[in-house]
Amino acid sequence: MTGDPLLQVELAAFTGSRDRRMQCCFVKLKPGADGPVEVFTHERDDLLLVLEGSLAVRSGGREYVLTPGDVAYFGWNRPESLKNPGPGDAAFFWVVSPSR
Repeated sequence: MTGDPLLQVELAAFTGSRDRRMQCCFVKLKPGADGPVEVFTHERDDLLLVLEGSLAVRSGGREYVLTPGDVAYFGWNRPESLKNPGPGDAAFFWVVSPSR
């Protein structure tokens, strides 16, 4: 969870060992809200699966608008932006590898 009422982040729990090569989380954004681009700041691979609403992702100077069922893969050290363009809430599953 975050202190931002427009943003909710929930880390997915793992069973067994905590020594994992990926971290997964569920993210919900209210319309117009920016996503948590500073959560993971290391060089990594990211996979986003949009569950609800739409998600505008800016990377490499290009913007991609994802809708429910869309899956996107990025090799990032940091996305430029993640934003919910609205009109409704956006929810996505975010997998980051490596986790640290």
